Amino acid sequence: TQVVSPISEDFLQKMYLSNDSVRENVILYNPKKGRQTTEKILSALRGYEFVPIKDLNNNQLVELYSRAKIYMDFGHHPGVERMPRETAALGCCTITGLRGSAGNSVDVPIPDRYKLDQEAKEFIPLLRETIEDVFENFERRQSEFDLFRKKIKEEPAIQQEQLRQIWV
Repeated sequence: TQVVSPISEDFLQKMYLSNDSVRENVILYNPKKGRQTTEKILSALRGYEFVPIKDLNNNQLVELYSRAKIYMDFGHHPGVERMPRETAALGCCTITGLRGSAGNSVDVPIPDRYKLDQEAKEFIPLLRETIEDVFENFERRQSEFDLFRKKIKEEPAIQQEQLRQIWV
């Protein structure tokens, strides 16, 4: 059994609870993952504000995650990833590809409509459509991630129970 590793308390304590933060039409991404796909996206979708997540401490990350509407990750997911959980916990809508564990609903439990096949011919138009939909209908789209956020919030308790079972 793989033990759940919860995200940092810095993010869990400030977890998204309401629509009280001002959100901007900003798309966050990890510049170290899915570089080839990300470069293709940045080139094709020049009218959007893309912000790479790099060289920030937890307080800066909390501030950034709390003002953006979207986190995208088209890299390979070797398992349960930290950054999609951190950004979702702080209210971002997550858009991923299908590589690795992103392709399953256990490790990345987000609605299928936010998991796009980056190899598909219609990938860029579909991504543009998804981005526009999130920007225009943010509060409604954000609520589609409530189950994912609930799971994230429960991770510390799940980890404690798993550790109890291992050591007892």
